[in-house]
Amino acid sequence: MAGEARRIRGTRVALMAVGGVVASTLLAVSPASAAVSAGVGFTVPTAVAVGSTNLNASLTVNNQNNAPNQNESNTINEILFIPSCGSTFSNAANPCSSPDPGVFSISSTGTGAAGTACAGRTFNVSAHPATGGFLFTVVGAPVATAPPGGSAGSDRCTVNFTMNVLKTPSIDSQPGLVGIQTSVNLRAKVTSTSGLMPTPFVQQVITISRGFPTLTTQASPSVAVGGTIFDTATVAKPSPAAANPTGTVTFTVYGPDNASCTGTPVGQSQNPLAGNGTATSTAFAVSQPGIYRFVATYSGDANYVNTTSPCGAPGESVSVTPAPAQEAVADFDGNGTTDLSLFRASNGRWLVRNVLNTVFGVSTDIPVPADFTGDGRADLAVFRPSTGQWFVSGRPTTVWGLSTDIPVPGDYTGDGRADLAVFRPSTGQWFVQGAATVTLGASGDIPVPGDYNGDNRIDRAVFRPSTGQWLVQGMAPVVWGLSTDVPVPGDYTGDNRIDRAVFRPSTGQWFVQGLPIVTLGTSGDIPVPGDYNGDGRTDRAVYRPSTGIWMVQGMANTFWGGTASDIPLPLPYAIRRTIFMP
Repeated sequence: MAGEARRIRGTRVALMAVGGVVASTLLAVSPASAAVSAGVGFTVPTAVAVGSTNLNASLTVNNQNNAPNQNESNTINEILFIPSCGSTFSNAANPCSSPDPGVFSISSTGTGAAGTACAGRTFNVSAHPATGGFLFTVVGAPVATAPPGGSAGSDRCTVNFTMNVLKTPSIDSQPGLVGIQTSVNLRAKVTSTSGLMPTPFVQQVITISRGFPTLTTQASPSVAVGGTIFDTATVAKPSPAAANPTGTVTFTVYGPDNASCTGTPVGQSQNPLAGNGTATSTAFAVSQPGIYRFVATYSGDANYVNTTSPCGAPGESVSVTPAPAQEAVADFDGNGTTDLSLFRASNGRWLVRNVLNTVFGVSTDIPVPADFTGDGRADLAVFRPSTGQWFVSGRPTTVWGLSTDIPVPGDYTGDGRADLAVFRPSTGQWFVQGAATVTLGASGDIPVPGDYNGDNRIDRAVFRPSTGQWLVQGMAPVVWGLSTDVPVPGDYTGDNRIDRAVFRPSTGQWFVQGLPIVTLGTSGDIPVPGDYNGDGRTDRAVYRPSTGIWMVQGMANTFWGGTASDIPLPLPYAIRRTIFMP
C-alpha cells in the first residue's frame, strides 16, 4: 500500500486577501506521494504603484507530510520567487513561460522569521534569468522543517524580505481585468527524510499602477522688455531605482499680470524630457512689462501619471521690467542705436539720418524727443515755452510747465514710458506728471536726470558747476568735474546704470567716473554721447557745428548737418540750453 501511495499525485490551492496584502495559504503538491507533501505561500501587496519602495513581503515553505510519513522532516533545497510573469502559471517544471523581468527589485538577502524553523537564518537572493525571478538560498546548513504540528512553528520556514516597484509590466498577464496585472509565482523544492522530493507551487496576481513623479520648475530670471523668458521643468522619479521618466513637458506662459493663468496665453511650447528628466521651454520674447507666469504640464508615460504645476507655483513667475530708461536715446527707428539727428530751429524741421526728414513744431519750440509710448523708439516731441504745452507725435497736446521751466522728460515711474517733466530753476523743484513734486537743486544747477541706481527709473539729479558736485536723489553727493565742464551722463560701462561724466571743451577730454580719460573733440564742439554701435554702452561723440561733422569714438567721421544753429538731438536739451544757450 505504501508503494501505491507514493504513486498518487494531488493538488490543493487556496488564496485569501488580508489587510491589503495577498495572504497565500499553503499549496501542497507531491509528485512522489500524497503522503510526502509540502506547501508554499507568500504575502505581497495586492496593488502597488511604480516607485513604491521597501514593501514588506514574505514567503513560507511548510511541512505537510501525512500518514504514513507524518513523522518525517523536510529539507528546503531551493525557493524560487518570480514576482513578475506575463503569463498564468503552467506547471512546477515551467513556472513562467513568459518572463517579464525588471518590474520589481527585491532585497539582496532575506531573513528567517522568528518562531519558524529558519528563525534568524540568512538567505542570499540571486537572479534567476530563465524565469526572470529570484532564487533564495540559505547561508550555511540547510533548513529542515519538523513534521506537521511541530512546536512554535518548527514545521515551517518563513523568510522576510522587501520589494521595490521599478516600472509597469511590459506584459499584462490578465488583460481581461481593469489595470495592468502581473503574475507572482512561487516554487520550492523540498526533500523529505525518506528522500522523496515534492515541488509545491502557488500563484497570485498583483495590479501595478503608474507612479507619481515629482514635478519641480524654475522660470528664468527677471529681464527687461525686449528680452526673452523661459521655464525649466524637472520630472523626478519616486525612487532612485525606478524607471526614468520619459515623455514631454508642455510649457504655457501667461501675462503680463494674469494671476489666474486663464485666457489666451502669451506663448506655449512642447519640449521633450532629456535623459536627466529635465525639459526647457522655448524662449519667449516679451514686449510689455509685468509679471509673467508659467504653467508646466508633464505628459506622463507608461510608468508615470501626468502632472501639472499650479498657477503661481513658487519659482514660476518672471518679472519683466520696463526697458532700461537710457536705451532709447535719440533712437528713432528702434534698432537699438543712437541716430545722427538734428532739429532745425529756424523751421521746426527734424533731420534724422536714413530715417526721416519732417517738420514737427515751430521755431520757438524746444525739441524733447523721448520714448513716450514705450515701443523702444524716440518719438517726435516739442515743448512750447510760451504756453507750457507739450506736443508729442500721436498723442493729445498737454500743458505741463511754465515758460521758465527746463523740460526734462524721462521714465520716472518705471512703466517703460517717458513722462512729461520739467525742472524749475528758481525753486529747484521737479514736476513729473503722475508723480509727487520733488525739490532737488537750485538756480544755476544743470539738470542731469538718469537711472543712476539701475532700478529702471529715471532719478532726479543736477550738476552744480560752482562746486563740481553731482546731486542725485537718494544718493550721496559726488564731486566730479570743474565749473567749465559740460556734464555728459551716460551708461559708458554697459551695466544699465548712468555714470557721472563730463566733457572738458578746453582740452577735448572726457572724464567718466571709473574709466580712463579719453580725448575726443575740441573747443566749439558739442558733446553728443549715445550708443551709436548698439553694444549697450554710451559712446563718446561730438558734433562740430562749423562743419556738420559727427565724430564718434571708434567710428569713421560722418557728415550730417547743415546750419550752425542746428540742434544735435542726442544731447539732452536741458544740458545744451544751460551750457550753450545761456
